[in-house]
Amino acid sequence: MPDKLEDLLTEAYQAQALGNIPKTEQLCTQILFEDPGNPEAKAMLGIIAARSGNPILAISLLEEAMAKWPVTDPLMLLASQHQKTGNLSRALELNAKAVELSPANPFALNALGIIQSKMALYLEASESFTEAGKLRPDVGSIQTNLGESLLSQDRLQEALGCFQRAVQLDPKSALSYLSLSKAYGRLLRWEKAAAAARISLDMDPRNAIAHRLLADALSRLGKPTESLESMKKVVELEPNDANFINLLGKSYQGVGQIDAADSSFRKSIEINPQQGFAYFALVHNNRISEADRPLVNQMEALLGANSLPPDQAEFLEYGLGKAYENLGEYEKAMAHYDEANRLAFQAKFEGKKFDKEAYAASIDQTISIFTKERMANLPDYGSENLKPILIVGMMRSGTTLVEQVLASHPAVAPGGELNYWASIPTHGVSYDLEKMQPDEYKAFAEGYLEILNKFGPGADQVTDKMPQNFLWIGFILHIFPNARIIHTRRNGADICISNYTTANNVAVPYAHSKENIAFVYEQHLKLAEHWRKVLPADRYLEVDYEDLVSDGEPTIRRMVEFCGLEWDDRCLRPEQSENFVITPSAWQVRQPLYTDSIGRWRHYEPWLGPFAKFVSQ
Repeated sequence: MPDKLEDLLTEAYQAQALGNIPKTEQLCTQILFEDPGNPEAKAMLGIIAARSGNPILAISLLEEAMAKWPVTDPLMLLASQHQKTGNLSRALELNAKAVELSPANPFALNALGIIQSKMALYLEASESFTEAGKLRPDVGSIQTNLGESLLSQDRLQEALGCFQRAVQLDPKSALSYLSLSKAYGRLLRWEKAAAAARISLDMDPRNAIAHRLLADALSRLGKPTESLESMKKVVELEPNDANFINLLGKSYQGVGQIDAADSSFRKSIEINPQQGFAYFALVHNNRISEADRPLVNQMEALLGANSLPPDQAEFLEYGLGKAYENLGEYEKAMAHYDEANRLAFQAKFEGKKFDKEAYAASIDQTISIFTKERMANLPDYGSENLKPILIVGMMRSGTTLVEQVLASHPAVAPGGELNYWASIPTHGVSYDLEKMQPDEYKAFAEGYLEILNKFGPGADQVTDKMPQNFLWIGFILHIFPNARIIHTRRNGADICISNYTTANNVAVPYAHSKENIAFVYEQHLKLAEHWRKVLPADRYLEVDYEDLVSDGEPTIRRMVEFCGLEWDDRCLRPEQSENFVITPSAWQVRQPLYTDSIGRWRHYEPWLGPFAKFVSQ
């Protein structure tokens, strides 16, 4: 009998190798009739079930087989079937067993890394992919997987290197180019991100993610119309994806098509009512009135059901805060803003403490380095280029509005919030300026101008409205002594309330805590006083938000003249600009200049806490 079974198994393996499924099944059935527990026959039948799309049957057969006869490849297949049915912990266990059996098998290590990534075990995944890559450095997909795990750990340059190697190894891999686009985007290298996304789309034109990456890159490159068309393509390919429809709504919002944005957000809610973002976006796109009470009640009911993940609940809380503020129910509004900030802090900074001492020390160091004498005697090897207009200030002080006003001028292009100076590890706070060489000045200048020229290749000037550049004005003027710096100011209590009630696109270390926001604002005032004393008046202009929105023309004329521009009436109508806006102020800047936000703090006077000391500043 054993010899007969051996012959049947040999014949079954041959039939399997030839792809003769009916013959393989018939032989395996015969083997199991003779030997009901035969693991090899069950494994072959499990493989057939898996390949025919029957994961439940495959799992049943393979689990029995692997209990008696653990072999690397069937273990990996069994893991993949558990992964399909959502049992990730069992898949992880099986892939780990496969690696234990075959530690030098790069594909077992790669499979283990994939499941570790799906379970957010990114450090472990990168270790698995690294070992796989050492064994098979010629496999592009392994490099792509390693890059993705590194990207998830914010190890951006390492991830980029992996993706660059992947496309060299396999230049026909649409997936590798898609990942490359993602990495370039995270590094704010938008032109390269767009180019990689286009290559990916050349090979896979129906990939919605690639269209979405292209849309994002195009918006950052100041091409709003092309960006919107790419987002339309995304939704065309995935018409029932609520998240993609939300992104289309944001694209419409960014170019000022508010009605179209509203339609997208409502469509997203129809597809998936169990979310927070679309409600949040819809509320922020409109001024809520009593006629919208059913929408507000719907949001409250969803919140009360306690069925949303924390990130979506956070959006819903911010949305309800804004809705009740519009309705004049300020106590309810503040309660929702408090909960939104609690959720946001928990998600982004749980276990991390904002280091006030280090922040204050960096401000003091900046003040000590950039003295009046130093700023009056800048080195003569900085760039004389006049292109940069830097709009700085505390977040929520009006930087977006100032940019929209200036970018309404035909000679000015909007750059948005550029991360160039913040991304330089030694950006002048700790950099030893005494040791800087002329070629270093030149390199910094050329790198920045390269970015500005992409946003406004034909423009005389380009704005950069990154608020945090306020910290590094001294260093920037060493590189561009002729740059125009516009500092936007606003009532302190209004700035603080606005920071507290705004959902941030990025993690802001001091956000979501009234005490931290108040502390940072005090430090901001301290540095502002210093810049006011040491910077030349023809390079540094302070603009008050209240003057801009209540008596706009004189302030706008002063800004235009300060930038060395001829007057243009279009600067009086920034809401008509077609420039793309992606900051939280996207809705506000599409409205004619209005004064509703002046004195907003008064609505929240009972709950100001540490903000109260700024009501007169």
